[in-house]
Amino acid sequence: MLGVSVSEDMKKLILDTCCGIAGSRTIVAACLCGPQVYGYADEKSHVNVLLVLSGYRPIVKTYHESINDRDVFVLAVDQDAFQKDVEKGRLGELAAEKLMLPYEPLINSDYLWRQEVGGKKRIVWEILESLVLEYPEMSHELIIEPEYFMCETLTQRARLFPATTYRLLNMFRSDLKQRNVEIMMRGYTQALNE
Repeated sequence: MLGVSVSEDMKKLILDTCCGIAGSRTIVAACLCGPQVYGYADEKSHVNVLLVLSGYRPIVKTYHESINDRDVFVLAVDQDAFQKDVEKGRLGELAAEKLMLPYEPLINSDYLWRQEVGGKKRIVWEILESLVLEYPEMSHELIIEPEYFMCETLTQRARLFPATTYRLLNMFRSDLKQRNVEIMMRGYTQALNE
């Protein structure tokens, strides 16, 4: 059973908060990420938002707001820095990671989709290069299931950041696993097709 999601009224309030953070800057894209989107949130869970802004300085900053007695954390990131994070992991995938997992677009879903596919394409290349270097003779005959790339990425992330294990275990609960895997695999499938 899916957890508590974000209501339409709450989304409008979140967008108002994002506009306040943006000020005179252009909002390139915004999306919800975190427990509400993954499906395991409860009434007390905080709300996470990724906000991509044009010409934003500092390059990355987090904001904490309280909206209707809910904690809302906004990760605001400059568009150029965000795209470099997607393309090359320049921010340690701090912002790009939000698109590697399920997310719900609030503004500019097409841009977010392109960035998701671009990031997943880079991840696929990195994993393939690693496999070729590790198994040069066998690399010509490997048959790889598409889900491998998603699982390998999540496993690497959990090794680097053990605190993410809780999030991953919840995302892959028996009642949520199929839904979350399907959502994440859309981007990997498109990346592999390209």
